[in-house]
Amino acid sequence: MNCDAQGAIRAAILKTISHRCVEHGVPLTNRPILKHFATLALLILVCSTSQVQAQDTASISGFVKDAESGETLILANLRISGSLLGAATNTAGYYTITGLPAATYTILVSYIGYQSQEIQIDLSADEHSRLDIELSPLGFEVGEIVVTAEADSEEEQRQLGASRMQTATIRKLPTILEPDVFRSLQLLPGVKAASDYSSGLYIRGGSPDQTLILLDRTTVYNPSHFFGVFSTFNPDAIKDVRLFKGAYPASYGGRIGSVVDIYNKDGNRNSRHGTVSLGLLAS
Repeated sequence: MNCDAQGAIRAAILKTISHRCVEHGVPLTNRPILKHFATLALLILVCSTSQVQAQDTASISGFVKDAESGETLILANLRISGSLLGAATNTAGYYTITGLPAATYTILVSYIGYQSQEIQIDLSADEHSRLDIELSPLGFEVGEIVVTAEADSEEEQRQLGASRMQTATIRKLPTILEPDVFRSLQLLPGVKAASDYSSGLYIRGGSPDQTLILLDRTTVYNPSHFFGVFSTFNPDAIKDVRLFKGAYPASYGGRIGSVVDIYNKDGNRNSRHGTVSLGLLAS
């Protein structure tokens, strides 16, 4: 009921009260009291109308559950087909839709990962219907998936705690003055240096003297020079560097720490070529 309708009804009530007072000889000297009576009558009429309208509407409520486990579904969506009315289940899986005139409705129920349902229900005036809904999980069937890859040779298989570094990688890493094998290894996980001026390898808590260093399967006992700032290995002559941080093969043995296995280049026997470099290591 809008404001214009309420004003018209209030004026009609006030006019009716005035006529009644004139018919019964009641003086109209106290008009404010008459206005209060008219307002009170209007409030009673509005409340009565609202109550009647509320009694004429119906409601639906219930739970939305998993059809297999019986678990309630949170935030399941329910919508009255052809209208904007609807609801979503709360944290207990409960929903309620109120203010529905007496009619036949189609309820659309949906939830992610479950099959949607359309449920038809007849509601009469002042009916409070209980409707529990069960949704079945929706299975997705996909086609065949084939994963192919080239098999690695036994030598190339990655071992736990093992790292491999090539000369090209050593040249790309940040260094001091010139590329250095040991300073490149210090950038790997589990490896650290005693200081910025030391090339010693502290691998998983082991000190440098606990690490076995091999060059072409020959043990190197003094792998550093220039007061320990640089390693003795020239990256131009190195072909492959392998670091075993732990669980290294039994064929190495002889150390309680880690293993650094370095291999030199074999050289090109078919043609001659070379490079020239100048630095603290080559000079």
